Amino acid sequence: MDPRPATIPPDLVALGSADAAFESVLDLAELPDGAMRRISRGELDILLANTPAGIVATEDRCPACDAPLEADRISRQKEVDRASCRRCGLQLVRRQGEGWAEIRG
Repeated sequence: MDPRPATIPPDLVALGSADAAFESVLDLAELPDGAMRRISRGELDILLANTPAGIVATEDRCPACDAPLEADRISRQKEVDRASCRRCGLQLVRRQGEGWAEIRG
């Protein structure tokens, strides 16, 4: 796996992050291939994942109820991540390099 940050599509780049200074949050050894870790910076909870496309970071919050998604509730099958919220039951799916999308049944 690639230890560099994954490429982020321009429409998914967080506002203000283009000029932000890099901040190391953990050693690469703490995020082995395929692993996910939750870290916190101030009031922001971030989910880091070491994927085949590189290191990916996303806010660790359900878009429906704002509860933590939690790394143990995310599964990966090939290039697709699936997450579910323990609080509201929302099902989310994401392909590499894309944002989360709600699964409607």
